[in-house]
Amino acid sequence: MENTLIIGISSGIGSAIAERLSEVGHKVSGTTRKGDRSSVEKEGQRNIYYLDISKKKNIKKFLKEYQSSEEWDNLIVCPGKLEPIVKFESCDIQEWSESFEINFTNQIILLHGLIKARSKEKGRVIFFAGGGTNSATPSFSAYTTAKIALIKIIELLDDESENMTYTILGPGWVKTKIHEQSMDPKNKALDCYKETKRRMEENDFGDMGRVVESIMWILSEEKSVVGGRNFSTVHDKWGTEELREMLLKDENAYKLRRYANSRKCVR
Repeated sequence: MENTLIIGISSGIGSAIAERLSEVGHKVSGTTRKGDRSSVEKEGQRNIYYLDISKKKNIKKFLKEYQSSEEWDNLIVCPGKLEPIVKFESCDIQEWSESFEINFTNQIILLHGLIKARSKEKGRVIFFAGGGTNSATPSFSAYTTAKIALIKIIELLDDESENMTYTILGPGWVKTKIHEQSMDPKNKALDCYKETKRRMEENDFGDMGRVVESIMWILSEEKSVVGGRNFSTVHDKWGTEELREMLLKDENAYKLRRYANSRKCVR
């Protein structure tokens, strides 16, 4: 039986992944910002820990609780924050910094502590990417730069470790609570408000089932195929032999690169 820890198990994506993994026999535990802040709760057979990833003291407390009682084979990290949704020159820089910490720094602090609690066998870590990797995302500078930092660090960590596989996945537009942040009335003049409103009115969202199955594919593949890479649920041919063969032949594919540079370039 594999042990899977989902950070943000009460989120839309986290909950859907938990259900699928439970169906195939994983022992699933997770974290939430809901409920009792002082104890570990039971949700069926699952241990649910309180964790507010915006607070380093709470991360430390969670790590102590988890390390003393459990270990993991798979770690899936779901939290994300779009705000502040504003041009950089107009932002509250403290709020900007806190958003970057939630989307990147604190997730890496959490990972660093959890590595000590992984099983003695090989471990797998999956983070989530966001919009802006291939284009500018006006008014989302904290969120976008943090997600790009995640894309790069999973490659670095994957390269450093023989026993760990790190992957990051862009799920696309799926119907989760994170989009409510774009719908704040103060954002009415922004394109993100208009696009989110349109998608909500037309129910134009990606299939959560596809997101879950792309996660299952990542968990099933070997390190040489998915390690250190950034995948898209919507745009990539994951699960196909065609993509698998290409990835095995090209170590630079699906990684953050400047065109025509390889990792063996002069530094």
